[in-house]
Amino acid sequence: MEQTERPQAATATTPTPVDAGAARAVRAIEDLRMAEAQLARRRSQDDRGPSQTTLDVLRLVVEAAGRDELITPTEIARQTGLTGSGITPVLKRLALEGLVSFTPSPQDARSKTVLPTELGDAQLAATLDARIVEAAADLDPASADAVARFLDRVRAIVDEECT
Repeated sequence: MEQTERPQAATATTPTPVDAGAARAVRAIEDLRMAEAQLARRRSQDDRGPSQTTLDVLRLVVEAAGRDELITPTEIARQTGLTGSGITPVLKRLALEGLVSFTPSPQDARSKTVLPTELGDAQLAATLDARIVEAAADLDPASADAVARFLDRVRAIVDEECT
């Protein structure tokens, strides 16, 4: 009796072999992901300072001011992915802590803009984000561009997985 070949079962895609440099980059991303998760857990357990969302909002306000741009609560909400009702308590808390202030918008009297205070600038400079900026300053422009392109690709992959 003649034997027929059975179709092979579907197998998972075999990962593309990577060179040592690529493998090191992948390990570094995984190490960074684990460090961020550990930091988030520590902050939530120990209540060590502002939340990541609060820091993100403060960073957006400080960066906009540094570019001499006005930023509104609506724009902050859009950039952080928060709703209008979600951004309000964050901004109120920052204002109560003296880290931001509000001024009427010159373009629309019904709107307001958010500005950092000196204390807000100082608090952001004292955060982990500021230390990361210092580390990035050590990169030459070509290396900084390569790192940014790589991290943008990794972020796109993560975003794709999340949607």
